Order: sequence, then structure tokens, then C-alpha cells
Amino acid sequence: MIGEMLRVRQAIAERKHPPRMMYAKTVAGIANAFLVMDRMLPAELAVAHFRPGASLPVILRFSNASAIPQPDTAPDMRGLALRLALPGGARHDMIFANYPTCLARDAEQFFEFAMIPPGGDEDLLVRLADRLGEAESLRIAAYCKASFRLCASLAEETFWSGCAYLWGDSPARFELRSLALRPAARVPPGGADALRAELAARLLAGDVRYRLAIQKYVDEKNTPIEDAATDWDRQTAPPAEIATLVIPRQDIAGRGGAMTLRRLDALGFNPWNAPDPFRPLGSLNRLRRLAYDTGAAARR
Repeated sequence: MIGEMLRVRQAIAERKHPPRMMYAKTVAGIANAFLVMDRMLPAELAVAHFRPGASLPVILRFSNASAIPQPDTAPDMRGLALRLALPGGARHDMIFANYPTCLARDAEQFFEFAMIPPGGDEDLLVRLADRLGEAESLRIAAYCKASFRLCASLAEETFWSGCAYLWGDSPARFELRSLALRPAARVPPGGADALRAELAARLLAGDVRYRLAIQKYVDEKNTPIEDAATDWDRQTAPPAEIATLVIPRQDIAGRGGAMTLRRLDALGFNPWNAPDPFRPLGSLNRLRRLAYDTGAAARR
């Protein structure tokens, strides 16, 4: 998997790639979802538009992580980008992936990874260790093996923010937990758009739901802000569920669904599109800002 990531990076450098630097393939787009806050929302988590019982319109984009579009049947990470529509025309973008942590600990390590010279798979770990050390090269290899995997259904995945964000007056990470109550829908196996077909079959039968949970910062040992490769300790900082994301029953395989897919594929979601109480934190998020802005400019 590391070798594949480096080959993708090389293709990007040679401009043999789509405008997005990552998450190039839009698997599904939904324009009529909504986020409903719990009526018993804890006071310390009730920030700005996150108010007890409030409901906000949501558009969202499911995607595959690779910077080069590939079939849904290929091992990969999956992404979920949300845009909350706020009163007065403002917006709040939230970015998730279906793995709880990031590959790089911080922006500096990401740049070191990006500087690994191209070459064959046989000496890949050696080249990685030359830049990052043996321990970190083994950690990254394990990360790639665990995170780049097959996916049976987007409705059954849990998605995490990976990096930290401000939540009112405290840093936090957040996650979307699947509420799927039935197994993956029976659709023809394989196919380049297998995940979209499976989600379409589910949505013809009923709503798809996730629970939004917030994990608040405790201290740098258990909940580090600048180390995005470390999972926050759940005993010290247990996540608290605060809202339900609802994707209502609909037909996304028809003509209307195809039009929505094309429209949302053209959008640029960016975690920096957020009100001040939800500002992205850490060096990786600051690097993301540059990457997202550059990608959006290229698409324009």
C-alpha cells in the first residue's frame, strides 16, 4: 500500500491526475440530508448552531481516498464530507475518513514522507526508514495495511475527523457512527461503482443514519493536538453522542441522483469553511488549508 501511495504521488507530480489531490472519485452525493441535535444535548457541547433539538440541512459527498479514480472494489480509504447550511447563508464543512487517525503525525512528517524517492517495492521500507527512521516506517506500513481495505457498504462504516478542531473553548475530535441495522443490500458483486449501487439499494428501502459523537481534549498525553497519528484515549476522553445525521429514503440511481452527483462532485469542501468556534487545529490542518485551496483553484 505504501508503494501504491508513492506511485500515486509520482503521478500527481507528473500531472497525470485529476484536479483533486486526494479523494478524487465521488462515490455518491446527497443534497437533502439533515443533522438533528439531541434534545438532551450536554451544555458544554451546545456551541453556536449546535443547540438542543435544532435541525440543519446538510449536503454530503462520499468518496474514495485515492488521488487517481479507481473501482470501488479496490482497497482504499473512504471519505465523507459534510456541509451544514447555517442561518444567514453561512456554512460549516466537516471532513471525515473511515480510519480514526492520520498517516503523518504532523506537517513536517508529511513533507518527509513526500520526499521519499521513487523506486521499487523491494527496498521501500529502507527508503522510508532513511527519511523517517525504522520505528516510524514500520508504523506507517501498519497504518497503510489497516486503513487501505475493502468496503462492503458506506452505510456500515464509521468515519472520524482524524485531526483536532476547536469546539467552543476546547479542542475536540469527532466521529460519525453507523446506525445500519441490516446487512449490505444484495446488489451484483463487483463493478466500478459497487459502493454507489449498494447505497442506492439501501436508500430505496429506507433512511441511512449516523450518530455524531464529540471527543473533547483532556491533556497532551492522552489527547495530543499536534500528533494526528495517535488515537485519542477513549477511557480518558470518552466520545459523547450529540446528534443524528439522516440521509432520507430516495432514489440516487435515477436521473435526479445522477444530476446531484455531478453537481456535488464540482463542490470544494474545506474544513476551514467553518465558523470561528470550530476552527481547525494543528499543523496538518494548516497544511490541509493550502492543499484544499490549491485544489479548488485548479478546478476553477
